[in-house]
Amino acid sequence: MIYFRSDDHLMHRNICLDQGDKSYTQRHKVWGDSTEDMTYGLIENHNSVVEDEDMVYFLGDVVMGKVAESLPLLSLMKGRKRLILGNHDRPHPCNKKTGNWFAKYYEYFEWIGIQDRIEIAGRKVALCHFPYKGDSHDKDRFGDYRPEHTSDVLLHGHVHSEKWDFGERMIHIGVDSNWLEFGVKRYHPIPITAIEAAIKLKGY
Repeated sequence: MIYFRSDDHLMHRNICLDQGDKSYTQRHKVWGDSTEDMTYGLIENHNSVVEDEDMVYFLGDVVMGKVAESLPLLSLMKGRKRLILGNHDRPHPCNKKTGNWFAKYYEYFEWIGIQDRIEIAGRKVALCHFPYKGDSHDKDRFGDYRPEHTSDVLLHGHVHSEKWDFGERMIHIGVDSNWLEFGVKRYHPIPITAIEAAIKLKGY
């Protein structure tokens, strides 16, 4: 099986804080304000469905906090891992000091890139951390690293929205997205079968 996920932000304190209308996500409703509970909860959810031989595409922003300490948490997550870099991933070119981070990330991922394309439901699907348009902030950021808007269906993260249908040919697979209508539990990786169903539902 192939799975997709994005924006775990493992060990990121602010991502799970209840800050009212200014909260980044709704994760505090599940894990309270505990960074550790959120982190290990996401890992437990992952391992409840992913097997060692499965392929998992991480579409960016995997770990936060003290990255040298949080990055090894990926060894606790099952599956063969491929990483589409997000703006919070140290090797992403938007960060000025990528240094030797590529080597450190390659200890946990068998492939790392900025974008990729695979076939799902008989058509080419683009993979990128960023959507064609839209952001978790008021203005679209990282324009130089967003994919060119084409006829491709795009799987993306970055926006921390609960919506999986993020706009024309944009499918949000971040861990905050709600895929319950496709039988996927909240805060779990998204199986390729659910992506296929979403593409067919939208008629893409």
